[in-house]
Amino acid sequence: MRVEDLKRELRNRSLPVSGVKRVLQQRLLRSHLENVLAAGEDANFDGNEEVLELLGEDLDRPPASLNGADWGASDAKHLIAQDLLDNIIPCTERIADIKQLFDELYAHQPEFKDFPFDEPRHRARIERLQTVVRRLKWSANYDKQCLAEARAMYPKQTHGPTGTILWANSEADRLLKIDISNNKHLTMNPQDLRETKPECQLFSKRRFSKRIDQLTEAAKPYGMNPMQAAAKKAKKEKKKIKNRPDISRVATQSPCHND
Repeated sequence: MRVEDLKRELRNRSLPVSGVKRVLQQRLLRSHLENVLAAGEDANFDGNEEVLELLGEDLDRPPASLNGADWGASDAKHLIAQDLLDNIIPCTERIADIKQLFDELYAHQPEFKDFPFDEPRHRARIERLQTVVRRLKWSANYDKQCLAEARAMYPKQTHGPTGTILWANSEADRLLKIDISNNKHLTMNPQDLRETKPECQLFSKRRFSKRIDQLTEAAKPYGMNPMQAAAKKAKKEKKKIKNRPDISRVATQSPCHND
C-alpha cells in the first residue's frame, strides 16, 4: 500500500492529505467508518473489499512505538547509529536480512522494548541512519585530509621568533614530564637532571629549571590564588553584615522600650 494511493483516495473524499502514512491510514479508516454509520450499516469491513484492498496488510502491522516512545530521540536509534560508526553494521551496503540482524543484535536489548519489530519500518530506519553515517564518515575523512595537507604546508613551529627552541611539543618536554611523573626532580637537582638527556641540554639551565617549576605547579590540585581568596573572604564578610540584625530596629520593637 503506497502513500500515493492513500492520498489519492483521500482527495477523492475531499480530506486532508498531510501527515505520515499511519496518519493517512487512520484518516481514511475514520472516514469509511463514518460513512458506514451514516448509512446505518454495520461498522465492519465485511463486504467492503475495496477498502480492504486499499489498506492491505498494513492494518496488521505493529505500531511504530509503544508507551509514547519517540524514535528520533531514543537510545535504540543511538545504539544503531553507534554500531554503524563502529562498523558493526555496514553503512555502504544494503542489509539483506533485517530480521536476522534485529534478532542477533537488538531483540534482547532493553532499548528496543518500546519499538516492536516491523521489517519495512526497521529497514527504512536503518537505511536512513546509513545515509547519515556515510555523510559523517566522508566529512571526517575530508577534514582529516585537509588537516594533513595543512600540516604539510604549515608544520608546527619548533623555534620562536628569536630562533630559540620552543618547549611546547618538544622531545625534551615529553622526557621531562616522564621524569617528573617518576619523581626524579625530587631526588636530583635540575642541573644533574638536565645532564641525563641530550634533548634537555638544548635548553639553558635557567629555562630547564623554570620548566620544572611550571610543570610541578601545574600538577598541583587546583585551588585559589591570593586574589581569589581575598575576594571570597570579602564576599563572606559582606554576607555576614547583610544578615546581621538591625540593633536600632530590635530596640524599638522591644517590649521594654517605653516612652
